[in-house]
Amino acid sequence: MSMFRSPWSASDRYMFSDVFRALPVPLPYLSASLTYGPGQRHGMKKSILHSSFDREETCVYIGVDYPKSRLMRGETMDRKQFFSDNGYLSAEGVFSEAEMDDLMRRVAALEGQHTPFPEGDLKWEPSNPSVLRNAFGLLHRDPAFRAVATHPRLIAIVQELLGPNLDIYADGLFAKPAHDGSVVPPHQDMYYWSFEPYNMLTAWIALEDATRENGCMTVIPASHKLGLLEHEQTDVPGNTWMLTQEALCKLGDEIPVELSKGSVGFHHCLTYHRSEPNRSPRSRRAYTVIFMTGEARWTGTGEYRYPFLHVQGKPSPAYQAMEHVQVER
Repeated sequence: MSMFRSPWSASDRYMFSDVFRALPVPLPYLSASLTYGPGQRHGMKKSILHSSFDREETCVYIGVDYPKSRLMRGETMDRKQFFSDNGYLSAEGVFSEAEMDDLMRRVAALEGQHTPFPEGDLKWEPSNPSVLRNAFGLLHRDPAFRAVATHPRLIAIVQELLGPNLDIYADGLFAKPAHDGSVVPPHQDMYYWSFEPYNMLTAWIALEDATRENGCMTVIPASHKLGLLEHEQTDVPGNTWMLTQEALCKLGDEIPVELSKGSVGFHHCLTYHRSEPNRSPRSRRAYTVIFMTGEARWTGTGEYRYPFLHVQGKPSPAYQAMEHVQVER
């Protein structure tokens, strides 16, 4: 990867002092170590601004490098404000390794087809149909997954981000097996969903370490503020929609969201995200839970295939609309 000097000098940083006063880090943490890289992924014509990926301790936030731990642990600004500004948040160590190991044993039983499960809710890797890619409706069939989805440590953070009235729309396993994990094109989740208002989030729980090498999620900070953008159909099995070239050209710079086992990444329903194939020898599995507020309304036609789960506070109109739905066993 070729490296170039930052277009900002040290004196430039002080010239833009009004901008830096809004940053969640003091000036001594700022650096001018920005680098540019080719931006032809997924047909994007613009260059992608990114951090020096050979330095694990840094990441990029609105064009400025600063220590990763301060960003990801939310130590420099309120978590709710950070999520509101950026459309994503990472919380380290929400779950223990033992808790994740328990879910991984249950995932292994699903992968080996040792657990009864409706075939329609299992999706297999396109490049290797013997490898499980997705499983949906886990919390409706396994109390261990429901316990994680509704765990007080997780709900405390979701409540901080969305408010006290919470329901769960859906949950699922998202796996990228070693050497077999396929690409997920850039998209916004809301394009797939049938709810109003657009105020939902996904909790992406890392059952294993998620790194750049094994296909961690990539996001564009503040992309959720652009509203629902145009998508077009893809030929990627299981991911039928992706952002159009015109929509991609409106967006800013990507950052990878690496997560250690037991950590949780949260992203808004309108946040741009994607992930690369897993070409590494290590698998990357995650358990996702989608939360909605007490104001959520179902705008789809007919019934959803699962009931929604009420968590706390005022039940949403969406929950009430699906309360009678029975889970297929």
